[in-house]
Amino acid sequence: MLGSNIKFYRLKKGLTIRDLASKINISPMALSYYENNKRRPNKIVLSKIVESLNINLTDLLTTYDTTSNNIINEDYLYNKITKLEKEYIDVQIIDYISRYFQILSFASLSNQLLIKKDEKVLKISQKAANNASELRKHLQINPIESINLIEVLENNNIILIPINFNGNYIISTGKVNDIRYISYNINLSKEILYKHITYLLIEIFFNDIAKYEKKLIKDTYLEFLLPKKALECIIKYQKTFNEELKSIQKKYSISLKDYLYYLKREKIYSGNIDESISKSKVELPNRFKSILNQIYTNNYIDERKYYELKKSNMLE
Repeated sequence: MLGSNIKFYRLKKGLTIRDLASKINISPMALSYYENNKRRPNKIVLSKIVESLNINLTDLLTTYDTTSNNIINEDYLYNKITKLEKEYIDVQIIDYISRYFQILSFASLSNQLLIKKDEKVLKISQKAANNASELRKHLQINPIESINLIEVLENNNIILIPINFNGNYIISTGKVNDIRYISYNINLSKEILYKHITYLLIEIFFNDIAKYEKKLIKDTYLEFLLPKKALECIIKYQKTFNEELKSIQKKYSISLKDYLYYLKREKIYSGNIDESISKSKVELPNRFKSILNQIYTNNYIDERKYYELKKSNMLE
C-alpha cells in the first residue's frame, strides 16, 4: 500500500508525478514505479518524499483494507475537471472506503450495514408526481415531509463520501463489493447538492431512464423534493412570497430558479424566470388566489378548507 499512499498524498498536494520527482531529484519514471508498487524507495528517497509532501512516515506506511481494489467508478456529474483533479478525487474515494471497511470490520458491523439496495426496480411514468411518489416509497420516505437527503442515503445502505474540493466537481457514484457509494463536494450549497443527488437517485433506481425527456426528469426531481401537497401547506401558512421562498429553501432545499420553474409549470407564474431572478423583487399578481385555485382544481385541497378560505376573503 506504500505506493498508493505516495500517490494519494501527492495528489492531495496537487502535484503531478513530474512535480514531485523534480522536488526529490529522481526521474518521473522512478516515482511512477514507486507509486505502482513495482519498486520500493530507499530510506533517503522515502525521507525526501515525506518532507516534500509535508506528512509523517507513518502516513505512508499505514495499511488499509484491500476492499478498495473492488471499487467500480460509474459516473461523474459536471466533471469539468482536469485529469489530475480526477485522480485526486478517485484516490480520496479509495482512501475513504478503505478506512470505512476497516472500521466496520473492527466493529463487526459489516453484515448489518453493507446490505445491497435493489436498483433499476422502478418503472418510470409519464407523470412526474407518480415517479416522485414511487421513489419516496422505495427509499422509505414520508409522502410529503421535507427530506434530510444525507440521512435517507445512509438509511438505505448507500456509502456517503464527503470530498473537500474547491473546483467544478459536484458528485460521483460507483460501487464497492456491489454496495452503492456516492461521493460529493462538501463545499456545495445544499440546494445544488440535493438537486444532483436526486438526479442521481432517479438514474439509479428507475429503469430505461435515458429514453425519457429531460423535462420529465426535472419535474420528477422537483416533485420528489417538494410534493404538491407540501407546496399547498407552505402557501397556506406563509403570507408573502419572500417567506415562502425562505421556507422552501430551508425545508425543501429548492433554489429560487427551480421554485419559479415549478410555479410556471403549474401555470401559476407567467413571468420570465431569468429576468425575475436578476431583479431583487419578484411580483406575482393574484399569486395567492391563483395558487389555491390551481391546488383546488387538481384536488390537492378538500372542499371544506377551500370554502373556509373563500369565507375569509383570501379568494374572491
